[in-house]
Amino acid sequence: MGKTRAERLMENAEGFDAVVIANDGEPFLDSAFWYMTEQKSGCFESSYAVVRKDGSMDVIVNILEEETARTGKGNVRVYHDREELEKYFKEALNGCSKVGFNTHSTSYASVMGIKKLAGFDFEVADASEPLARTYAIKDAAEIEATRKACNISSKVAKEIPDYLTEGVSEKGGYRYGTPFLDSHEDYGALFEERAAPLSQLLLLDGKYIVTPVQEGLMVVHVKRAKERILYGKPLSKLQAIQ
Repeated sequence: MGKTRAERLMENAEGFDAVVIANDGEPFLDSAFWYMTEQKSGCFESSYAVVRKDGSMDVIVNILEEETARTGKGNVRVYHDREELEKYFKEALNGCSKVGFNTHSTSYASVMGIKKLAGFDFEVADASEPLARTYAIKDAAEIEATRKACNISSKVAKEIPDYLTEGVSEKGGYRYGTPFLDSHEDYGALFEERAAPLSQLLLLDGKYIVTPVQEGLMVVHVKRAKERILYGKPLSKLQAIQ
């Protein structure tokens, strides 16, 4: 069995007693938290991953994140108030003299706050390079995810030619001069996936573009590009009403 991400991180963080990944709140959300815990969802604001020299990892989360946190890696410790948060940090960083932080994503205030929670002073170090070296070597889960993404991309690439016709540009996506579209607005830019056949686009009342999708209709407000409203009723039901 291969080494865990936490173990590999500490091998790359020579001289560090621990590395703290602080996932604060917007705009200080750190993707390293999801990487270390191998989570695929969740917000995890005000959550922390504390990786120690021996490769063990405490995942400190608030009560709202407990259920999701337990689906990932690490020893999950749930705090309900500041007193419990202080307790967990004191235990996790006990005996540490040099603690690393991902300085690319952690604010000065957050580092000072963790020092206060731990209840003692320690040397703060930049862990961004050890993290980068850890990211650079892909583990089995990452290789499998990459393989899956490539397979999906390959399938999508085979479909693209069906949506290309003479006059289609990379900028606009669709030809102009049809009964439904004109050259006054770059309607094609509204459809990033370039998935809507030109023949099935309808300009409604000069304000909306309507096109069928797999589960119903997609309506896009011309003046609010990229705002999409999906209607769940299948087209067959809509046609039956008419």
